[in-house]
Amino acid sequence: MDTASLYTRVWRARGTVYEMLADRGYTVTAPTVGYKTPEALYDATKDDVGITLKDIRVYASKQAASIVVVFCNPINGGKVGVEVVRGIADIVASHEHLSRVILIYEKSITPFAANQIRIHNDAGALQIETFNTSPLQFNVSRHMLVPQHNLLSATDTEKVVAEYGSTALFPVLNVTGATDAVAKYYNFPVGRLIRIDRPSPTGVTAVSYRLTV
Repeated sequence: MDTASLYTRVWRARGTVYEMLADRGYTVTAPTVGYKTPEALYDATKDDVGITLKDIRVYASKQAASIVVVFCNPINGGKVGVEVVRGIADIVASHEHLSRVILIYEKSITPFAANQIRIHNDAGALQIETFNTSPLQFNVSRHMLVPQHNLLSATDTEKVVAEYGSTALFPVLNVTGATDAVAKYYNFPVGRLIRIDRPSPTGVTAVSYRLTV
């Protein structure tokens, strides 16, 4: 894939990331203005080796929590190695209240890097989500065939459980295995109820619930 195509993919993924952060309740703090074209992204980040981790980052905050989105350099192979994960840990250590990272990569994550990510996630102090650029070429939550998903509050969950009797009656939504694209997009927590509003041709909205596992 040529450099222009790679920058286009990163540019599209970056736009989806901005929408995803907003849908999760975050406010982007830097950079607050996106690049209007892939060419603008290229001009702002190019150097002798292509895109760098330092240049392609998006910082956002929600209340006291902060998150950073890091785009792994797609020019030099697009693979995420353990050195990238170590670099992310250094980024987090240098920023107060930063404990969550979204890592965007082009090709693959090496087994050693994947293991390092699991270690961080299991420890709990640093949470690292990973996204390939391919599913970020469009916003899955905006697709016309994808119904609206809403995470229920504790109060609304109590009302639904009182009506149905048990959460065991609801179909499951697998979030731990990241097999559901919408669940991954919103990063739904485990053990919560999701309300799904599905419009019909008759104008009546069908409401269903899923339990995240």
